[in-house]
Amino acid sequence: MNNNLQIARIWQQDPVHANAIADIYICQNPEQIKKSGLLFVLVNIHNPRSDYDQFIGALIEKIENIYYFCPLEDSTKMLESTLSELNAWLPQNLPADKKILQNLDLLIGNYRDELINFATLGQWQGYILNNYKATDVIGTEKITINPIKIFQNVITGKVDQGFSLLLTGPSLLDYIALEKIRKIISTIPASSAAEQIKNMIAGVGPRVSFLGLIIKQPLAEQEINQARQSGSYSTQQYQQWNNQFNSKITKQSKESLDNLLATQKETQKIMTQPSSWQTLALIWVNTWQKISQSSLAPWSKKIGGKINSLLKILYHGFVNLLSNLSILLGNQLKNIKYFNFFRPALYFNIKNFKFTLRHLIVLIIIILIPILFILINSADQGLSQQQLTELQNNINAKSQEIESALIYGNRDRAKQIWQELMDLNKLLPTDQNNDSNVQGLRDQIVILTDRIWNIRNLEQPKIVWSQEQNQTTVKGISLNNNFLIAWLENNGYWRIDLQDGNNNKYFAYPANFAGWKINGYLPNGQPLIIDQNNNFYGWQNDSLNKITVTLSSGSRDITSLDSYNGRLYIFDQGNKQIYRYQQNNNSLGAASLWLRDNLELQNYQSMAIDGNLYLVKNDSIIVLNNGRSNRTMSLNIQPILSNSLKIFTKPDFINLYLLDQGNNKLIVLNKNGDLVNQYQSSSFNQLKDAIIIEKDKKAYLLNGQQILEMTIEKVK
Repeated sequence: MNNNLQIARIWQQDPVHANAIADIYICQNPEQIKKSGLLFVLVNIHNPRSDYDQFIGALIEKIENIYYFCPLEDSTKMLESTLSELNAWLPQNLPADKKILQNLDLLIGNYRDELINFATLGQWQGYILNNYKATDVIGTEKITINPIKIFQNVITGKVDQGFSLLLTGPSLLDYIALEKIRKIISTIPASSAAEQIKNMIAGVGPRVSFLGLIIKQPLAEQEINQARQSGSYSTQQYQQWNNQFNSKITKQSKESLDNLLATQKETQKIMTQPSSWQTLALIWVNTWQKISQSSLAPWSKKIGGKINSLLKILYHGFVNLLSNLSILLGNQLKNIKYFNFFRPALYFNIKNFKFTLRHLIVLIIIILIPILFILINSADQGLSQQQLTELQNNINAKSQEIESALIYGNRDRAKQIWQELMDLNKLLPTDQNNDSNVQGLRDQIVILTDRIWNIRNLEQPKIVWSQEQNQTTVKGISLNNNFLIAWLENNGYWRIDLQDGNNNKYFAYPANFAGWKINGYLPNGQPLIIDQNNNFYGWQNDSLNKITVTLSSGSRDITSLDSYNGRLYIFDQGNKQIYRYQQNNNSLGAASLWLRDNLELQNYQSMAIDGNLYLVKNDSIIVLNNGRSNRTMSLNIQPILSNSLKIFTKPDFINLYLLDQGNNKLIVLNKNGDLVNQYQSSSFNQLKDAIIIEKDKKAYLLNGQQILEMTIEKVK
């Protein structure tokens, strides 16, 4: 058994709502593994019944007993013998409904003597992966099940160093592109890759099940580094390592894993490229030392005379060149107006210079030529191979420290090391010649960044509604029952029917409407829109009704607004005040000053209320209660938030939601200000507004001229 082999499972299934039941078995007994190799089983049954769970348990137990009591030595024959006995056992032990075979996905495999063998029944996908490509090893041909001989073929092969084997059900590649999975698995350890993939599929609906296995053979260089730091694996160490990817880390395994992952903590400093002046000085010093220590020393005067003669020859050559250039320049300039006024100053005869000065000019030119040559070459010169190797070792060491911190749940420590990793990232060369060598390191850093800062990359959010780019700009969105409202800058608005996508209608704004300024909700829940003249309109039954409101005489602007407990709150950033209005039918009455503390609010951008009032800017959220500041929550988030934010929450929400318009992200925080998730997508290019429906794990995002629907992870 190769102790450096990495194995990790990908398993996500809602036990209540999923339309399948599944299990993954990987042998945990080191004595059995040492004697007969590693056995693994993946089983998944669609449309399950109550007795299927018991059948899965009996099936895995039978496979384990057959395999580990097999007297054969050859790994392929061991698996074939196991499948042969299983072919006889299965028909007699299937649940009463024999149709289970049509819904059964079963994969059985082993690893021994660096050889992997596996056989499949049902829908499975398998790929050999490395840094450059993914190769299908199972194929797409559908095999008709023979009830008498269920397993007919065994796939056999070797996973070479630097390669990985991915075995998965079909649902995984329905949600994540194979190329993205390839980059993740080939860049980081198998257990980390499995966690990253599980994070990416965490927001998928509860009826979808995911089942897969990653088998990875690290590169020889990684094996050497591990061996250097931790020594050879013992049977006990292998058991601890095996427990790691099964999330059963004990205190003893923690110490072993710490030793394993502390690769090259004390590495040499990255070599600094010497400057051009240092290089030139070194050349002169080395040359002089070699001459003075050689047999040429007595002949130094003769050599000096020869050098003097050479300088004279070079001097005369340069003199003629400069003289000709001077004449040529004068001929070209003599026809220019006012040139004759300056002409005496331009003409000179270098031959009139003194002998010492002439030699000095030649020496300066001779010295300048190699200096310029060195400067030009050093400007384009990247890291040497030795420097690149040392930099790679440093990055790998920091990456392993981050992995260790994440495994033990120490995210704060992981963030500290990540800052050091980003400093190393700045040293990676950007020239094209080194791209093939450093791209893997860049991918590795990106994946670690996503894991540390809980970044979820959405593949293709659903488009609910869109309009042409050249039409009137969509400025905001609102929700009322089953209708979305897309507020246009001018002219009118669209009402989008979420139940019947064909029932979308366009409505014009009132005749005196002065253009969209901001939208929100009235205390009674009606969508609210305010125009550029600060006229308030409430939306009801496909019509806009003007709302009577008396704005405070000191009010300068309406920066943000929200409603709570029958009152409308308006944040005036310029006046550093929050005004409160009581709704009475179609009237909001006069404003009252809600804010009691004198706070510096000019940089805060958006407001939301759930009983507490939250004001947000790019590095903090201030929490107010009864008009006074309660606390300030710092936002330590990477990438750093932009200066264009909107905040959303409600009394029944567990979390806070930030729409980062500058970075095109939706960020989820708990109400203590701790980061939960960050959602981004290549489809997000101009996020403007959002509607959060936390109980349904859903969000609608206004992105340019379209409305997107996305799933947010189950709130914890």
